[in-house]
Amino acid sequence: GIATFSEGEPHIEVFNDDPPFDTPTVHPFDPMSMWSSTTRDVQPRAKNRWLPLNDTPENSDIQAFIDCVDSGTVPQVTARDAVHHIEVIMAGYESAASGEPVDL
Repeated sequence: GIATFSEGEPHIEVFNDDPPFDTPTVHPFDPMSMWSSTTRDVQPRAKNRWLPLNDTPENSDIQAFIDCVDSGTVPQVTARDAVHHIEVIMAGYESAASGEPVDL
């Protein structure tokens, strides 16, 4: 897929080769769409739609990444940093499964 970042409005546009899939609008009396009578009442969302990026920590991370790309600076946390964190997490899983300490 491709993620496109716009300086005009905070959003991410993703393209891929998978068939399009839209989740249906939730009916207030049938949120799980169990009944055909209620699914007829709701219209699915448009195939290509904008999803707003609300002010969340994840979106702050996206903005920081965009700023690094725009300015050509190295991010505060790099992929190298992430590798170490993944190693620690995986060691935790291995230790939990085996009941033994795991060396890093």
